Amino acid sequence: MPPPTTCSIIMAQTFTPFPRLHLELRLMIWNLALHFFPRVIEVTSQHFNTDAPVQYRKWNAMASTILTLLQVNREARYELLPRYPAPFACPTLGPYSPASLLLNYELDTVYFRIDLMTKVSREQFFAHVFGGAESEVRSNLKSLAGNDRFWRIMIPTNNDSRRTGFCDFDNFTKLEEVIVVGYLEQRLDDSNNLPRLERFEECDPRDEYEAAYPPWFNEGFNSTPRSIPISTKLCREVAKQ
Repeated sequence: MPPPTTCSIIMAQTFTPFPRLHLELRLMIWNLALHFFPRVIEVTSQHFNTDAPVQYRKWNAMASTILTLLQVNREARYELLPRYPAPFACPTLGPYSPASLLLNYELDTVYFRIDLMTKVSREQFFAHVFGGAESEVRSNLKSLAGNDRFWRIMIPTNNDSRRTGFCDFDNFTKLEEVIVVGYLEQRLDDSNNLPRLERFEECDPRDEYEAAYPPWFNEGFNSTPRSIPISTKLCREVAKQ
């Protein structure tokens, strides 16, 4: 018997009768398949005019992958598109960001990677990035990530007389996961050819500074009674090759 050809292998892995299934079953399959395509939405501050207050800043936002299922056919797009709102405030997005960046609150992780933001107001931060959709994001987002500088700016220490703990995140009512990208794990960017973030990968602390992350977060987030427990992960970035 001759060995199978590449074409025959592909055909064997393809479920060709799918279009003949009942509509209700096809829609169920589309929705189940959605969970195999989580993304990371990476938000970075533009590097110019670093002394400008946050309300005058622009942001670059990029998704780790395209929305694969929404491009399969009209049926899939019609069924799944309502699950992808566009919460980012377009006036705050830089010229390299999509005009309408879609986000799935159930599956996607919003990742803030900031470096030179010396004048950021955490009270205004999310309102500036998401505009009128801020309350929607706070009420629905399940996974939030940030690099070391983001968390150190957004979360006050016990020495901060204005705030204590993690009260700025109390309104993230469905938040289930926070991801910390340690300062030793952040990749360096080439400003002319930004590497696209593919995913997060859990890692062990590399020094005492990073080892202090989990207790710091658990003490803060878990000190406030919540109906949904929050898990803290220390991760590194994995970029597309």
